[in-house]
Amino acid sequence: MSTKKLRKAIASIDLDEEAPYLILGRKTGAHLLAGTYPISEDMQHELRGIAQAALERIDDLEMSDYAGPTGLEAGTEGLYVPSNRLNANAELLGLLASPDALPTLKSQEIGEKPLSFFGIGIGSSSDNRVFFVRKQLRTLRASHLLFAIFAKELDPVKTDIVSFDRATDFILCAEGAVVFDMRAFEKYVQDPDDIAEELSSDLSEVGEVLPIDEETLSQLSEKAEKGALLRRKIRSIVESEHFATLTLDAVKAAFRGLGRDPRKYIKGNKLNFPVEEAAFVLKVLDQSAWAGAFDGKTYSTNAKRAEI
Repeated sequence: MSTKKLRKAIASIDLDEEAPYLILGRKTGAHLLAGTYPISEDMQHELRGIAQAALERIDDLEMSDYAGPTGLEAGTEGLYVPSNRLNANAELLGLLASPDALPTLKSQEIGEKPLSFFGIGIGSSSDNRVFFVRKQLRTLRASHLLFAIFAKELDPVKTDIVSFDRATDFILCAEGAVVFDMRAFEKYVQDPDDIAEELSSDLSEVGEVLPIDEETLSQLSEKAEKGALLRRKIRSIVESEHFATLTLDAVKAAFRGLGRDPRKYIKGNKLNFPVEEAAFVLKVLDQSAWAGAFDGKTYSTNAKRAEI
């Protein structure tokens, strides 16, 4: 499946064609449990608004094509992920493949255990079905401390309340996914084995250009498997135009330019640094750390952009 088909499919979504439905779910250990829940016409209108905001967000962000496990800086960009890059065995995809088969949840089921995600479904067939998924969902337990305003008066709430965040983490359809939050995508859709495999490949590429101490490499790999931002930096480094020409001498000069002693990060002609310094070292290699032009202080960013 090409990214072009995915873009076309997303652009053709008509939120007014069919009534939306709501899927609520929770993680129980390594598995997911989910079901549908009846909603009113007013709630349908609210869900359409959340879905529409997600579609409009695509137009506002710098979208790019998925090139493997990475990280996204909140609010700055998004990714198109064609269906052939999705983990076909992801439990969430299996649940959403047959939403009609999901049980209808009862109100007491929602109140008994905390919920962890919701999906807004649009479309009745597998060809045109699309889901807007958010990993965050809260159930507020009714108690004498929970009140609501009705007719300018406070009344005690006697039933549990489900609190929706109006943002969307990713959109799923037959052609693939549009991802706004990589952590949510990796949690529910991406395969952890794929993440480890591609991270290992990226680190091997770095090691071919810049020798890395074995212990440093092991600790960096372990930390990056748990941190999307570190994986993003590593991927950004190997994809950069300057990567192939990097040398240890050039890296030493970069540290000196930031007022740092290179001997803290390079020992025995190898990158050798404490894992606590990993984020900073990767930012230096990615050209996303710099010295202030006026105060000389070191600054860095997670969202590097070249000024034309």
